Amino acid sequence: MAANPTLVSSDKPFGISQIRAYIPIVLDLDKMNYDVWREMFETHCLTFGVLGHLDGTSVATPDTAKSWKEHDGLVKMWIYGTISVDLTETILKPKSYARELWLALENQFRDNKENRALQLENELRTITIGDLSVKEYCRKLKTLSDLLANVDSPVSDRVLVMHCLNGLNEKFDGIHNVIRHRSPFPSFSTCRSMLQSEEDRLKKPLRSLAAPASASAPNVLYVEDQSPPSNNSNNRGHNSNNKNRGRGNGRGNRGRGRSNSAPQPPISPNFGYPQWGYGPPYPYPYPCYPPPVQYQAQYAQPSRPNSILGPYAPRPQAHLLQDPNSAFNSNNMVPTALAHAFNTMTLQDPNNPWVMDSGATDHITAEQGTLTSVFNSSITPSVLVGNGSFAPITKSGHGAFNSKSRPLHLKNVLVCPSIIKNLVSVRRFVTDNRCTVEFDPFGFTVKDLPTKQMLLRCDSSGPLYTVTQPRSLPSHALTTGSSIWHRRMGHPGSSIQRSLTSLGFSNKADVTTMCHACQLGKHARLPFFSSSTILTEPFQIIHSDIWTSPVLSNSGFKYYLLFLDHFTHYIWVYPLQKKSDTFGKFLQFSAYVRTQFNKPIRALQCDNGGEYTNREFLDHLTASGIEIRLSCPHTSQQNGRSERMLRTINNLVRTLLIQANMPYTFWAEALFTAVHTLNLLPSSSINNFIPFSRLFDNPVSYSHLRVFGCLCYPNMLATTPHKLAPRSTACVFLGYPSNHRGYRCLDLSTRKIIISRHVKFVEDVFPVTALPSVPSPPTISPLPPPISPPPAIHSPPVDIPPPTAPPQPQNTHPMTTRSKNGITKPRTPICLHTDTISPLPLSHVQAAKDPYWNNAMKEEHHALIKRRTWDLVPRPPATNIIRSMWLFRHKFDADGKLSRYKARLVANGKSQQLGIDCDETFSPVIKPASVRAVLHLALARDWPLRQLDVKNAFLHGDLEETVYMHQPPGFTDKSKPNHVCLLRRSLYGLKQAPRAWYNRFATVAKKISFRQSKCDTSLFVLGSGSTMAYLLLYVDDIILTASSPELFEKIVTALGSAFELTDLGKLHHFLGIAVTYNTAGILLSQQNYAADILHRASMTNCKPCNTPVDTKAKLAANDGKPVDDPSLYRSLAGALQYLTFTRPDIAFAVQQVCLFMHDPRESHFTALKRILRYVKGTINHGLQIRKSSTTDLVAYTDADWAGCPSTRRSTSGYAVFLGDSLISWSSKRQHTVSRSSAEAEYRGVANAVAETSWLRNLFLELGCPLTKATLVYCDNVSAVYLSTNPVQHQRTKHVEIDLHFVRERVALGQIRVLHVPSSHQYADIFTKGLPSPLFTDFRSSLNVRAPPVPTAGEC
Repeated sequence: MAANPTLVSSDKPFGISQIRAYIPIVLDLDKMNYDVWREMFETHCLTFGVLGHLDGTSVATPDTAKSWKEHDGLVKMWIYGTISVDLTETILKPKSYARELWLALENQFRDNKENRALQLENELRTITIGDLSVKEYCRKLKTLSDLLANVDSPVSDRVLVMHCLNGLNEKFDGIHNVIRHRSPFPSFSTCRSMLQSEEDRLKKPLRSLAAPASASAPNVLYVEDQSPPSNNSNNRGHNSNNKNRGRGNGRGNRGRGRSNSAPQPPISPNFGYPQWGYGPPYPYPYPCYPPPVQYQAQYAQPSRPNSILGPYAPRPQAHLLQDPNSAFNSNNMVPTALAHAFNTMTLQDPNNPWVMDSGATDHITAEQGTLTSVFNSSITPSVLVGNGSFAPITKSGHGAFNSKSRPLHLKNVLVCPSIIKNLVSVRRFVTDNRCTVEFDPFGFTVKDLPTKQMLLRCDSSGPLYTVTQPRSLPSHALTTGSSIWHRRMGHPGSSIQRSLTSLGFSNKADVTTMCHACQLGKHARLPFFSSSTILTEPFQIIHSDIWTSPVLSNSGFKYYLLFLDHFTHYIWVYPLQKKSDTFGKFLQFSAYVRTQFNKPIRALQCDNGGEYTNREFLDHLTASGIEIRLSCPHTSQQNGRSERMLRTINNLVRTLLIQANMPYTFWAEALFTAVHTLNLLPSSSINNFIPFSRLFDNPVSYSHLRVFGCLCYPNMLATTPHKLAPRSTACVFLGYPSNHRGYRCLDLSTRKIIISRHVKFVEDVFPVTALPSVPSPPTISPLPPPISPPPAIHSPPVDIPPPTAPPQPQNTHPMTTRSKNGITKPRTPICLHTDTISPLPLSHVQAAKDPYWNNAMKEEHHALIKRRTWDLVPRPPATNIIRSMWLFRHKFDADGKLSRYKARLVANGKSQQLGIDCDETFSPVIKPASVRAVLHLALARDWPLRQLDVKNAFLHGDLEETVYMHQPPGFTDKSKPNHVCLLRRSLYGLKQAPRAWYNRFATVAKKISFRQSKCDTSLFVLGSGSTMAYLLLYVDDIILTASSPELFEKIVTALGSAFELTDLGKLHHFLGIAVTYNTAGILLSQQNYAADILHRASMTNCKPCNTPVDTKAKLAANDGKPVDDPSLYRSLAGALQYLTFTRPDIAFAVQQVCLFMHDPRESHFTALKRILRYVKGTINHGLQIRKSSTTDLVAYTDADWAGCPSTRRSTSGYAVFLGDSLISWSSKRQHTVSRSSAEAEYRGVANAVAETSWLRNLFLELGCPLTKATLVYCDNVSAVYLSTNPVQHQRTKHVEIDLHFVRERVALGQIRVLHVPSSHQYADIFTKGLPSPLFTDFRSSLNVRAPPVPTAGEC
């Protein structure tokens, strides 16, 4: 036999003794280095020719089995040698192959991609550079980006650059703005290079601009250059450019010691607000103003020519030394030079006021007591003063000036004890507070920049502009206040008051005082400011609005809905017949965005209209995580983008209609054309970019554009009646169809729409001119705004009126009417017919008077007689005779419509006596785990799921006991009024009715070859191999699935012969559970049932919460006083128990409140209400059963040791997954007290093992045996060790039964107990309260989620 070509014959791999020398990376769960390790390991195996042992291409043959096993064992040793100890314990499997270990590692790291992606995205958003270097910071960003790509959540290069810039600190502010506003936007590698260059530049020591060239020592001080002036008389300072003259290097810079070549920062995209690292002082955007010049790192006082009186005295200066690597320290100070620098300043005033200084680059104070907050450190070690000496900075902080309007902030004030005067940097002051400072001979005035309102007035009598408190009024002004003068002068405005202030009448014109009468009589709207929102990608904000047309379109549309993307300025429009259709169109648009662009809508901005603020719309936005931004009532300016776009579209629609001389009823066609054209034209709102190109990233083409309403000739060869017929006809061009690459043409003769690609145009001829002229637009309303649907929306066909109309008598009356202006209102005939539902009757007498309920009772009575449910016999003496009653109920369809009136005769089983007319009453029902398991198998095998209903199921049961009943009320036999009914068949209300029905159905099922499951007696299995069927019975609800339609029809026919059976079609609703089909499988939801619980609790409009239970200690038995209505508590708690059928996320919370149903307290009721609030916020959530062919059974188990504060018993829980679907779970308090956490955890393991053993037997009966061992994950190492340790310890004797039970299953190879980290222990959600982020993460892992938004194809 030939050797396997894939087998390695070389012994080269056996020469490797130290695998770490070739693969230095150790694979670890905590380091997320799986992809790097995998690449290196595969490369290593490829080099040595053993890669086939990993990918499965290498197969052993009988001749090469020994050599193959040796090579496979070598690869296994390489794997064990390059992974951590914890990971080794997780994947260790005796007698396994390298391929199995490789797949186990892959599953370990590739599972839960969604959760890992969320964690990585959060880390990417919150990462900052901190103390990292640029190289380390960028490497960390690139690593996170690569990890996200590995979990199918790639990060674009642009977004990665934005994350990189967001994490920078203030040291990189300059280069941050350069990168952000560079065009084209730089790549990540370019950004990294620019940041690296900036970091290298900042590391270089700063040199003095005036230091001598020979000074090489690092401790040379920054001194003032006192050299004589240059011979050039035109040179002012050291700058020969007279355009920048001034006190520094020229007056153009106005600051002291600034270089006239200082670079200016780019204008911020935030509407001119300069990027100084400070936020706006108050939360209002500002208009665009020129940016301030950038401050330099250091300055030196230039030499100046002597005056006629001699040299100038050095001016007092305070400039920042911003180099942290400077050689400056306290020992470098020159006391004599420092004293000389300050001897020209005035002496310190007793109050030491603040002085406005236009030459200071920062605020400086000598006393920290003048500040409101002080920091013990400063990023600046010193300041450079007038003569070039340094003054030390000890601290920094923030201060403020008080004004009656708002505080004026002093940010980042430097504390320098050597400074004599407190200096206010004018430049910093006006930048931080967005204000202006106006100096005059008497002082200065601080005004608000946008509103020009005076904030502060300071009168300065000395040589400096000092900040003073408002001066006290003269004595005569104290008697006559400024408010009196304001009223005397007739309530003048602020401009007049400022004029009075400048004339010296400040006491008579107090600008800062608010007059109540002025506010009531002259109140005006506040000004609006430009938006400061900055977006980086499409669909972050969608603007929306609705426009109402005064004229119905040809297709009957009255409104249209606008969607405008903020980032791209691309427009979508949807025509509407009713405003109530808005929500449906938004769902359609949202699905279109998600499908076509793979992006969610993050925010919706709209007006405060009811079509947006209804409960259904708001609930959907909340569940989808979409932020809604509503404008204030009667403030359309806050929705200005939509309003302006509507105006733009309206103008274009009006122009197109006038150009083509077409009636107003064609506004919808003009609207589509207008929107299509606007999307292809540059928009000034996005710096003249083209919306189409910005959204689709493709160049735009204008070659297909034609003139709206012009004459055109479409090719009609394919539809001509004969060969001599014309091949075209004269039409009107109506625009561009959304789903065809062609043109829409209107044939005026037939009034039909023709869509064709082969069209010839005459663009200077408009054929509709022959029609009556278009009337002038009505003055009461603007022309309807245009619309443009997304590509997935078809333009509706239009029904065009005849081109000519019979002449109407002309109205010559001078009065202007709506008819003359072309305004018409369609007549809607009023339907006076009302369809009401007959209320539920209180008795059979009242029901007999209502025709609907009377027919329902007759129908029920006739069915009972037809089945021979009883025989009328004389009343036997001394016999228990039970009574009966009528129950009435409305039956509704799944969509809420009334299906029929149902009347049911019910026996009063309370009067039955045990042992006389009833014996055994227990009836088995299907287990929830069996239902979910069968649904999973049916989806995996693509079997149809059908729902059957047995009419009056309980009436089919045969009674074994003798039961007598009075004749039905209202149907007494007049010929035998004293007779009673001897029941032959069961009746609703009898204690044994469910069991009798079950026995009857089981008998019939066995006759048609069904076999009853031993694991679940309500599960019936038919056939074997490829021909099988499963039947689930829950009282009278039946779910049937079969491998073929023929087998299904055969079963239905056989059951129909025995019972009155109804095939309800595809499984959609059973046991109060709605079944919704989607691409992933099916979603089981109890939304209607949850809404009913909220209604019963009167909490329909309650405020939702994020989790069903808090993270505090568990409830105690005697905590608080007893509740007032224990029956309501028990009713709601019991109802919530059934809700856990599809909601495992509330299982623990419901289990906690159900512990105290015997004696509920107020704290217990509060916990129950919290569950209801959580259900309110997640009312549309359900359990997703995923379609997967995987049959691996995996369980997670956990226990909260001694968590019950009353009994100190532990709470254990488990979750069992079949493939990707959760099929079984439990949250239960243990029966006994555990003496250790290991004991509590092991009891939880035993419970999970028992459940998985039952499920394995169930799948065996279903013909789907599980070949692999069930994995049980536990986060307690001791419990994992006890499951396999054969040695009996003293501390485990009290749990001996559980030990033997689990060990037996482990020894048989059915179960493997493995350790799992607590961060991946999903069973934690069943044992304790979790924080909101972790709870949401685990809930998603349990497949509890909201229904997916339908895509365009599903709508």
